[in-house]
Amino acid sequence: MFFFIFSIYVFIMALQKGGVWVPVWATSLLCTVFSKYSAWVVLCVLAVVFLVFLKQGAGGRGQGSDGQTPEAAPGFRNYINCGISVALITGVLVSMVVYLKYDFILDQMNFLREYQAPGLGRWGESFVSTFLYQVHPFITIAALYSLYEAVKKRDLKFLIISWLVLLIIILQIRRSRYVMVVFPMVTLIASYGLRKIASLEIRRYIVSCIVAVSLTVAVIAYMPLLQSMGLVNLRD
Repeated sequence: MFFFIFSIYVFIMALQKGGVWVPVWATSLLCTVFSKYSAWVVLCVLAVVFLVFLKQGAGGRGQGSDGQTPEAAPGFRNYINCGISVALITGVLVSMVVYLKYDFILDQMNFLREYQAPGLGRWGESFVSTFLYQVHPFITIAALYSLYEAVKKRDLKFLIISWLVLLIIILQIRRSRYVMVVFPMVTLIASYGLRKIASLEIRRYIVSCIVAVSLTVAVIAYMPLLQSMGLVNLRD
């Protein structure tokens, strides 16, 4: 999850500033790709980030020197160049790793296909359970309100933080272990809605309630569970 969220942040910085951020993002994406194979699906959010920035850059198009030919705005050209550079660097790095560790990666893919993939359809959790019980209700309510505000304002950048939630719903991914990666985005969506509360004291109170409940559940419920679990699976 760390590398995935970090990849999104660094990609935005690479699009905005370029320079050293481009190889940094390519490296972070490489780490994301090989940290967890299920991350490959959610990495499609990077395409959404690129298209949103490209759309905003295209909005700055102006007239060429002859007064007729449209000329791409500097931001638009920078986004295109950055996207191509990152794609090439990442493609080379990923290809090198796959070439060097092809047999190992192939064995893991076969294991996922034969063992884990059939088990995905055996059971799952409802979205009500995930977003109303495993996520604080205040976060869910604020996220729903932020959706209304984003649609009203036609804010394209909202697609970046909401895309993963839409992807989970569209693909009907119902296991919390795979949904967990979108929780940071759900929090960002909620913060988008909380900004509309004028009173700073009320915002702080809501956030404090969320944090207090989350810490209480973590300490009382999840910590004893983790302490009772063995490490045999990790060792083997």
